[in-house]
Amino acid sequence: MTTVAEVKRWTRPILAEHPDLVLEKRDLYLKPLRHIYRAIEFLGSSQRTFPTPTARFGVLFAPPSVQMSHSMGLDLPVGYSTDPHFQALLESETRKALDGTLRRLDTIEAFYELTREDNLIWRVLCTGLSWSPMLQAAVLVALGKFPEARQVTTAYIEQANEPALRAALASGQALLAKRSRSSDAKYRISDATTFLKRLSDVRLLDAGAQANDRSGLAALLRIWEQERVRRLGIEHLWEPTPFPLERSP
Repeated sequence: MTTVAEVKRWTRPILAEHPDLVLEKRDLYLKPLRHIYRAIEFLGSSQRTFPTPTARFGVLFAPPSVQMSHSMGLDLPVGYSTDPHFQALLESETRKALDGTLRRLDTIEAFYELTREDNLIWRVLCTGLSWSPMLQAAVLVALGKFPEARQVTTAYIEQANEPALRAALASGQALLAKRSRSSDAKYRISDATTFLKRLSDVRLLDAGAQANDRSGLAALLRIWEQERVRRLGIEHLWEPTPFPLERSP
């Protein structure tokens, strides 16, 4: 697997070229780090000499029950680290990712505009925000677009089968009580718990939007953002700023 020391060595000239980047272990974060996460990640691979740097972005204030990103990211084709042109390729592909997309995602408004339709980001399918209703609802709420947000939240709530989820949770708990090592029981509990939490998060957004509770929703999104930043270990890079809904009349 790619080591932290290797990432540090490879990214030294990149950091010198791009002062708005900062390296944290295996991740090159794009500053300022406010509501939108933008980074080049070196997650490593099964082969040490075949790193897989990936450009990723996501919503820091996303509901905690869902992934921050709705995109799988863009792998940068840099080849093997033993190739003679590896460093030049890495620098070139990083430059393309930064200038082509990541730097453009500097505000919630920009993020929304670039994810309103598929293919707007990297010409990749499934990067439209509608592919992730929970993220879509959170972004619309953050923008103060409450009617649009409620269209998303009410549809999500209506299609969720809460009785079935609670029945699955109960059956899993009952099975686990009989068979403490049952993987099936643990799966039922985990799956039902996850979807029930997502439903709960969506209902919080829906209730706030319905009541036009701007201060309450801003506080909720800020809590979610702070929790995610803390979990990522990047509080020292985070710049807390108001949400667009707080600037709206």
